[in-house]
Amino acid sequence: VAPYAAQLSPQATLNLNAMFTDALGAKTRVGIAPATAFGGEDAIDARALVADATLVVPLFALTATPEAENHGAFVDALRAAAGSARVVALVDEAAFRSQFGAASPRLEERRTAWRDFAAGRRTPVVFADLDQPGEDARAALLAAADAPAG
Repeated sequence: VAPYAAQLSPQATLNLNAMFTDALGAKTRVGIAPATAFGGEDAIDARALVADATLVVPLFALTATPEAENHGAFVDALRAAAGSARVVALVDEAAFRSQFGAASPRLEERRTAWRDFAAGRRTPVVFADLDQPGEDARAALLAAADAPAG
């Protein structure tokens, strides 16, 4: 998991690990790279971030609006370094839900922006509230990891 302009709380880190092992199996090892700062996508060592990975997961916050020149460059760098590893974007909704509420119409608007962004990069995207991930997030992760590439 490679966070971009997103910091994981200790609880979100635990939940992220549980979500991956629940979805992909108990033998799943989850590595979390140090967060890349917004605008730092050109300075990353993408090969080091994805070394030995079979699934590469750029992690974004739903509070951000996806931008091709930043978020897109980050995904592109990870994909180029990933080799045969699958790339699936994960968008954390926790801060957005805390700020605007789970019933906010802006939630679906922002999800649509991220879906369009991910589709443009031929990358599956999974949405999860990492403070409280539900079974739907685990199922979506499993489906995205198993979906045909592109």
